[in-house]
Amino acid sequence: MEPGTAMSYVARAYRDAADHAAIVRLVQDVYAATGPHVPFTIGDLGYWLAQESADEPLHSSRLWFANDALVGFVWPEPEFLDLIVHPAHAAATTELLDWGEDWQRTNGHTEVGVRALDSDTAYAELLRERGYAPGDEAFSWYGVRELTSAPAAPTLPPGYAIRDSVDPDVLEELHRVAGAGRPVRAYRVVQAAAAYRADLDLVAVAADGTPVAFALTWFDEANAFGVFEPVGCSPDHRRRGLASALMTEGLRRLHALGATHALVANLESSVAADRAYRRLGFVTQDRSVTWSRSLS
Repeated sequence: MEPGTAMSYVARAYRDAADHAAIVRLVQDVYAATGPHVPFTIGDLGYWLAQESADEPLHSSRLWFANDALVGFVWPEPEFLDLIVHPAHAAATTELLDWGEDWQRTNGHTEVGVRALDSDTAYAELLRERGYAPGDEAFSWYGVRELTSAPAAPTLPPGYAIRDSVDPDVLEELHRVAGAGRPVRAYRVVQAAAAYRADLDLVAVAADGTPVAFALTWFDEANAFGVFEPVGCSPDHRRRGLASALMTEGLRRLHALGATHALVANLESSVAADRAYRRLGFVTQDRSVTWSRSLS
């Protein structure tokens, strides 16, 4: 391409598992370029699949290509857009937002929101130019913990034990009861995700063998880091340190796999989780705020 020539992008709808694999690679490439300052990771992608139909994951998404290489995609939800663009192709962001806003209008929505990292000032400027305004509260804070050494083995209360992944139907119900993020429709879809590892899908079981807490951990081998998404505990077993114990074991396993650091995201309104993550050594490295605009 000659200097000063605008890049031409080709966009199309999401098709199949091969597209999902390409999205995973794109998210890894973006992390390699800007991590840990990224809006989401392969762990988020893997867990978000459970929010979609097992037969039509990402069915509303659209992908952007430059010279046959995936450089960005939009995953629309009612009145919200998740999107990511490789920093080398930031100029395509306008096209992604144009399409996402049109999708919202076509589907009868009068507002749209996107998340933007505090560190991404160029994106914030673009959103402001398009009529977006930041909300009063942060969407999430993003924490990072270095793994220069493995943490000590966790200590659980009497009667509890840590187990690897259990029956998906049991985990699906536990995630629902614990209220971890959006409802899980199909945990088997999570387990079929490309980055899923059963040895990093940890649960705490009570004395009778009933799973009561979980910490799903993902390992991005290409970038040598892990991410927890999601973590939760049954209401009847909270405030016993079970989730923290599971995360500690997850950190130990990540270190053994060669991870150099781990990430976690948390709503700033979740005070108890905030305290637990900070006790585990996670420190704030960024936050995201929801920017929104009217489409009328």
